[in-house]
Amino acid sequence: MEAFERYQLAKKTASVVGDRIADLHFEELQIEFKDERSEDPVTNLDKLAQQLIIKSIRETFISDNVYAEEEQQQQKALDSKNLWIIDPIDGTANFMHGSPFWGVSIAYAQKGRVLFGVVYCPELHFIYEAFEGKGAYLNEKPINVSKTNLMAHSLITSSITHSLKNEGKDKELKLKVFLRLFEKSQRLRIFGSSVLQICEVAAGHSDAFIGTGLKPWDFAAANLILTEAGGKTTDFNNQQAQLTHQDLICSNTRIHEEIADIIK
Repeated sequence: MEAFERYQLAKKTASVVGDRIADLHFEELQIEFKDERSEDPVTNLDKLAQQLIIKSIRETFISDNVYAEEEQQQQKALDSKNLWIIDPIDGTANFMHGSPFWGVSIAYAQKGRVLFGVVYCPELHFIYEAFEGKGAYLNEKPINVSKTNLMAHSLITSSITHSLKNEGKDKELKLKVFLRLFEKSQRLRIFGSSVLQICEVAAGHSDAFIGTGLKPWDFAAANLILTEAGGKTTDFNNQQAQLTHQDLICSNTRIHEEIADIIK
């Protein structure tokens, strides 16, 4: 019951915080960068959203642990008890340019096992959610992955090109993989938010997502939603995904092996 109480809190918190940040979206932003190449932005609203989410959690569950993007010095181990995995704004680059393709992601895990996930994209009016064993939902309606069984008929999204222009030895290989995905699928898209892209696979609006360099907050909630919708996630070696993995294939299961073969 305690996990379900946290689930209800996560849904309420994601909704309240997401709507507040959306209301502030088009005010002047304060933008910083976490890297020397100015590719990894963070805004004052990322920080505000995270503060509000953590405050909401700790008002009720004071001793719970947090693994959040903008609080890396205080991150707890991924195998901790009562661990909240938070991305206050996934798709910050989109957000800072005024795009609606961003979301608030909140997951809860016990010793590395994610029990629920909530992803709210306020400007798209999408709230995806799942509790382990209870199915996946979009705006409170059950969702399932697509029935597309051929890559040639598929719509695939990716984050392979993220930070690619500054990569070293893997640049040509990743470009080759990206081109093969482009050639083999019906359409290949980049939305700029991993949580949204994975959830769209769960909703059956796309058929797969391929991501590289992901962090736990980029997929913890969305991956559970995908799993509960009947989807599948593995690493690039086709092993079942763990929170420590960075390179993932998320699919409707039917085209998973075709994608895995391309990645190999």
